[in-house]
Amino acid sequence: MFQKDKKAIESLKRLSGSVLQVFEVFSQKPIQSIKNLQEQLALAVPTIYRALEALQTLGIIQETTGKAKHKIWVYGAYVDLLNQGLEMP
Repeated sequence: MFQKDKKAIESLKRLSGSVLQVFEVFSQKPIQSIKNLQEQLALAVPTIYRALEALQTLGIIQETTGKAKHKIWVYGAYVDLLNQGLEMP
C-alpha cells in the first residue's frame, strides 16, 4: 500500500518533495491536523496545504471534518488496515 502511494506521489514531479514529506508523517500516524504537520515538518503552512490537496486529489487522504477551520485529514487505507480483525461479531 505505501509503495503504491509513493509511486503515485512521485508522478507529481514538481510537488513530489513536499508531498512525500507530508505523506511520511501520515505513514507514521494516519490522522493529522495542520498544527501537527507544522510541528513535525519544516514546511510553510501554504506548502502543507498544497501537499494535502495533492494527496486528496490522488485519493490517498480525506478531510473528515467538513469544517473551514481545524480540519483533520485521514489516511483511510492505513486506518482500514490497522482496523482489520478488530470488527465485533
